[in-house]
Amino acid sequence: MKLLRWIDERLSILENWMLVLLLAIMTVLAFILVLLRNIFHSGIQGADEFLRHLVLLVAFFGAAQGAHLQKHITIDVLARLFSDAKKQIISIIVNMFAVFVAIWLSYAAVTYVMSKKEAGTTAIFGIKIWFFQLIIPVGFFLIAFHFFVHIIEAIQKLGRRETE
Repeated sequence: MKLLRWIDERLSILENWMLVLLLAIMTVLAFILVLLRNIFHSGIQGADEFLRHLVLLVAFFGAAQGAHLQKHITIDVLARLFSDAKKQIISIIVNMFAVFVAIWLSYAAVTYVMSKKEAGTTAIFGIKIWFFQLIIPVGFFLIAFHFFVHIIEAIQKLGRRETE
């Protein structure tokens, strides 16, 4: 478990740095585009599409951070009615479902990205669109991994309670 927790923490740090970097790039690029449009009546070809793809990256890194921090939207009305042990069991079941869905979506996203790769469309600066869209399967995999770590932690907590 220590190795999984270590990997989980390192991924979280990487995700945070990627969010900071991407948001900084987006802010600077958007500012430059506003200046170019309003002052020089020009722009950078493909920059708007590039920004849209950066938003996609931010969304998935943000979702992965949400999974790591357990900040995803939950409906916990029923959980309030149960004891701590039963809450842990419910948490395990919910997280198992989340892992299953995220892995399934990651698999579907690989198929989607491969079809985009075959199309060979270029976004900006010669970067292929499929390169940006790789975040979709990778993002779902990161989300699944974070939920998996929460499953292991919940099982350990449950095991500790039973031995007490």
